[in-house]
Amino acid sequence: MVLFFIIAGMMAIAAVAVVAFPLVRRYSALTGQRDRQNIVIARERLNELEAQVEAGFVTPAQAAQEKSDIELALLEDLATDAGNEPTAVNKRHGIWAGVTIVVLVPLVAGVLYLSLGQPAALDPNQFTQAKANADHSSVDVAAMVRNLEQRLATSPNEIEGWYVLGNSYMTLNQFDKAAAVFKKLRELVGDEPDLFVREADALAMKNGGRLEGEPERLVLKALELKPDHPVALWLAGIAAHRRGDLKNALDYWQRAEPLFNEGSQTQAELQGLIKRARRQLEQTDSSVSAQNTDREAQGQRKGLVKLTVSLDESLKDQVAGEDTLFILARAFDGPPIPLAVVRRQARDLPLTLALDDDMAMVPEMNLSKFDQVVVVAKISKSGDASTKSGDLIGQVSPVSPGQDTLVNVVISERVP
Repeated sequence: MVLFFIIAGMMAIAAVAVVAFPLVRRYSALTGQRDRQNIVIARERLNELEAQVEAGFVTPAQAAQEKSDIELALLEDLATDAGNEPTAVNKRHGIWAGVTIVVLVPLVAGVLYLSLGQPAALDPNQFTQAKANADHSSVDVAAMVRNLEQRLATSPNEIEGWYVLGNSYMTLNQFDKAAAVFKKLRELVGDEPDLFVREADALAMKNGGRLEGEPERLVLKALELKPDHPVALWLAGIAAHRRGDLKNALDYWQRAEPLFNEGSQTQAELQGLIKRARRQLEQTDSSVSAQNTDREAQGQRKGLVKLTVSLDESLKDQVAGEDTLFILARAFDGPPIPLAVVRRQARDLPLTLALDDDMAMVPEMNLSKFDQVVVVAKISKSGDASTKSGDLIGQVSPVSPGQDTLVNVVISERVP
């Protein structure tokens, strides 16, 4: 038996030596090549996936899952080789690796033989349990992310690695870190629309899905650079819809619809959003129209004042759509408290509306209590109801409530 092991061991050493030493010489160079090949392959697959989304063959949800799988595979490859230098060959380590292989392989083979030669090792229950444990093993993504972080700390200009890290943070729900990575990428490659959208998505997820504030600003910046960016249009529509701006939401989504393949699932989802926004807009318009009709019918009894409000052409370049518009009436000869107030946005101009007693700030101080009033329209950058320097204003006086005359108010002056 001893002689058998001696002869088998010598044969194993000779056989392993023939194979191991040539592999040792090539190992280091192949490691660097493998890293580069993995990155190139992943990039090509991501480009193909993006093209499929643009064409409508793959939905955003399906693309997100596929993208996560691609990036996870690349992350595992990069993390595994994080300690390798792709251009340097360490001969001493290679020699010791060869010696180690030559010595350990026969030794391990002998131990395995002795182990497998035991009847207990062939127990079907043990084999089944070992297979179950292997099947339920999972990739430690967090550990691979830490390895990639260490790699990027020494190679901060490795753009592909930053892309993988940012998307990995999204997978791990570390949205604040993901947003920081996408911002870092913009510093490396410039202001690309896709990066603005990815950063906006990360910040929105960090805020519980809310796009208000910085996320929406980033989305609008992406649209400035690429007005037909489908995802940016989709997100901009969601942001507008959530703040009740149905007209702009509908506009964004209608612009995005033709960018997807006709009849695709993605386009069908977008068409559903468009139909809902149209229905809500029609209901809102009908409600406002009914309210105005009812108020006009009761105009003589409630001191109705019908008016139109517009902005002078010379001031249009000084006004932003989100600036606050106040329309009010106060007594021509009496206390300064407003008798009726309406608050809108500058983007609503020009508009036609009616002021009545239901709009009074104090029930006892309404339009019906006075024979003559002053009608004021004001645009405020600060959103403050009190008049400040720089506000744009227009007014008409005196006006008699309850008359059929349409009052025309033009905002044409700047408060000094």
